[in-house]
This record gives sequence, C-alpha cells and structure tokens, in this order.
Amino acid sequence: ANTPLTRTDPEELVAELRRVRDEGYAVIDQELELGLCSIAVPLTNNRGSVVAALNIGAPAARIPASELAERFLKPLQDVAGTLKPMLG
Repeated sequence: ANTPLTRTDPEELVAELRRVRDEGYAVIDQELELGLCSIAVPLTNNRGSVVAALNIGAPAARIPASELAERFLKPLQDVAGTLKPMLG
C-alpha cells in the first residue's frame, strides 16, 4: 500500500478491475499519494489494442474524486479518440 487509502484486498481489486473494464475508465482517490486523485482512460490503436493510458491528476482538496468523471471523462475520451489514428 502506498497510502492508507490504497486498495489491497484482492476481492475489492478484482471488483474494481471489472468496473473499470465495463465503464472504460479508472478513478483513484489518494491511493497512490495522499492529496492526489486522478482519472484515466485507455488509449487504443486502430486494431482495438490498448497501448497506453491518458490521465488527469488533481489535488483532492480542489476536485474530489467523485467529481472527476463528470468533469473530465468526456474530454479525456475525446482526446483518446483523436489520438487513436496516430497510435497505429
């Protein structure tokens, strides 16, 4: 665990990975570093393979993790779509 908020329970991690796969994005809330939350989307190439991720991090005191998807998911997905043809 990197912080007291880092998920370490295997069942909880598997459930979160399923959610991420189903919803197409991931959010962390101070799991890597206290005070930092972030949202990420996959970057896929023209063959549908995930080749990278696009991430926005923010201070948790200014933007709660619960607001990240509402505020930033669509712009991240738009950028991911723009980059897709460049990723091969």
